[in-house]
Amino acid sequence: DPSYTLPRGEAQGGHYRPSTYGALANDPGESNADKDSFVFYGGMHHRRASLTETSAEVPQATTILGDVWEFDYDAETLRLLSPYPPLSWQRDDRNGGYPKARTAHAATVVDHQLILHGGMHFGGMEEDEDPSSNNRASSSFSSPSNTYATYKTSSRWQPLSDVWIFDLRTLKWKERMQYPQLARSYHSMVGWGNGTVAAFGGFQQDTNIPGETVAFVFK
Repeated sequence: DPSYTLPRGEAQGGHYRPSTYGALANDPGESNADKDSFVFYGGMHHRRASLTETSAEVPQATTILGDVWEFDYDAETLRLLSPYPPLSWQRDDRNGGYPKARTAHAATVVDHQLILHGGMHFGGMEEDEDPSSNNRASSSFSSPSNTYATYKTSSRWQPLSDVWIFDLRTLKWKERMQYPQLARSYHSMVGWGNGTVAAFGGFQQDTNIPGETVAFVFK
């Protein structure tokens, strides 16, 4: 239901022009090669909690998202590239894996790849929860204040350290094993043509990360 899944905050992604890296494999014509779009992943949706969910401590319900969308600047249209959970053929060919739904992550587009890292996952969510279902996770959440965000129910918010690649040609996920694994959220990420991705700042739970820049070198 787009009316539910599209309103969101904290989605991350990047600008994408296929002609920068060569035409898309799944676009046989060249008309799309110069199409500019914004590809984004995940985020969170807040809604007012139902009578069975709400309390003084939990005034709203939160759903963490894990879908991938493409926004066409010229046509002003959105196209779903991958639902959550992904279709079976979109999952990692090696083990059937895919990234957990998350928010407060970092993501960027390099080559024909959407690269995402880290973020926060709500521990009460079922891994294969249908986003259109009514089985939502309720939490007490405070948005970022000054330089960090505060998770008042921190024991159920899981910091993530994984790195995932979504191929914009094949529309498939693949996990990139990265060491050391760096769990962080609310950080920034940028990539460039040689396959290197740099991440800056962020925090782990309620601990700020110093202003350090980390390069993920994919070779």
